Amino acid sequence: MYFSFSKTVTAFCLILFFFGVPFSAGQDISAGPPETKTTAEPEPVEPLIIKLDVNEVQLDVVVVDNKGNPITDLTAADFEIYQNELPQEVAASVYIRNQIETATPPFTQYAT
Repeated sequence: MYFSFSKTVTAFCLILFFFGVPFSAGQDISAGPPETKTTAEPEPVEPLIIKLDVNEVQLDVVVVDNKGNPITDLTAADFEIYQNELPQEVAASVYIRNQIETATPPFTQYAT
């Protein structure tokens, strides 16, 4: 099989090749004089300081009896929380059950 290109297509491909190579090669072309590299140390950067004010902290707590069974009927009044030796208010206590329920067996169709 023989392919023939017109002169216009050939010229267009040559133009793209010769003028596109410097750009496709990732060369940086600048109009100004080349930059001089200095060996001076960079200026130190100030550390980033973030100040926060926290009004509420959520704690996950697990309470079990002597046998390892979870105690589920505790209220906020049953807990004491201290921060820097100062008592903190406990706003709420919620029991969250995290055990996976067993799925019901899938529906089976009876043969007729």
